[in-house]
Amino acid sequence: MVLLWTVLCAVSHKAPDLDGMEELVWASSLEWGYSKHPPLPSWFMWGLVELFGRPLWLTFFAGQIVSALALWFVFLLGCEFTTPRRALIATLMVSVILYFSLRGTIYNHNTAQLWSVAASTWLLFRALRDGRRLDWVWLGMVAGLAMLTKYSALVQFAAFFVFMLVHGYLRRPEVWKGIALAALVFALVFCRI
Repeated sequence: MVLLWTVLCAVSHKAPDLDGMEELVWASSLEWGYSKHPPLPSWFMWGLVELFGRPLWLTFFAGQIVSALALWFVFLLGCEFTTPRRALIATLMVSVILYFSLRGTIYNHNTAQLWSVAASTWLLFRALRDGRRLDWVWLGMVAGLAMLTKYSALVQFAAFFVFMLVHGYLRRPEVWKGIALAALVFALVFCRI
């Protein structure tokens, strides 16, 4: 998927889209934040620019990398409910959604956030089901990275809270301990300490 979309866009486009151009400009220097967004996607682009320079295909490649990573977490979540074969079929079906295919070639903060939203959903499921501290720690870390990608991640966290409230998870003391641990890790990541 990454190779196919990157090559197709590289041969069919004369320049990256506007958001991709913006990311290339922001990737000229590492900053704590940029004019309207948090820094993580631009830091990722900075690393790619350092490795590959600024070829035409770079922003398409970056968009597809984060899209493929998001699909990997969708697959892992699917494996929690069914067989790996069925989870793969479901993931392949999801992969044709606009955000994973055509829009997945546009590297911007929306696309860059796909992986962290998918990963945090998978990690929340595991943390609530198994109650392991490590899942809560990873959830806090990924949630912090999601907020460093785009502040709208807060909407996803609000949905998590409503889900836990409606399904009674917030009546369990061990869930509150997990939330506190995840919140601590989130704060450490988000504050870049």
